[in-house]
Amino acid sequence: TVVLGPDWAEAGTYAQIMSVWMFLQFITSPITTLATVLERQEIGLVRNIIFVITTVLALGAGGWIGETRIALGVLSVFGCLIYGSLCLILAKLSGVGYSVVFHILYLNILKWLPAGVFIMLLTFWKVNVLLKVVLTGLLTGMYYVYLWYKFKGDLVLPKWR
Repeated sequence: TVVLGPDWAEAGTYAQIMSVWMFLQFITSPITTLATVLERQEIGLVRNIIFVITTVLALGAGGWIGETRIALGVLSVFGCLIYGSLCLILAKLSGVGYSVVFHILYLNILKWLPAGVFIMLLTFWKVNVLLKVVLTGLLTGMYYVYLWYKFKGDLVLPKWR
C-alpha cells in the first residue's frame, strides 16, 4: 500500500502468504541442476508431477470453498514441503548429510530471529506501514554493515564445515 496504494493491499497479503514458499524455491533453484549432473532426472519429474497435483488440489479446494487466502496458504504449505524435501534429497545425493543442512538452517534462523520477531511485533502493534518499511531497511542495512566489518570488506563467506 505504500507504493501502489490501497487497491494493492490484497496483493501484498497474497505475497506474504506465499513468501516462505517462494524463498524456499529461490534457495533450492540453483541446486536443482544437481539432479541433471547426477543423472537423476526422475527427481525433477516426480517433483513436477507432485507439484501439479498439489496445485490443482489446493486451488481447486480454495475455489470450491470460495477462499483465495486459504487456497494460497495450502498451496504454500505444499510448495514448502515439496521444495524443502527436494533440497534435502539433493543435499543427500551430493554427499551433504542432513545434520549439516539442519545445522546451517538452525544458525540462519538464529540470525534472523531478532529482526524477524521485531518486525512481527511491529505488525502486531499495527505500526504505520511506511515506518515498518523504513525500520526494515535500517535493520537490513545494519546487518550488511555488520557483515562488512566481520569479514573485513570481503563478503565472500567462508565455506561451511
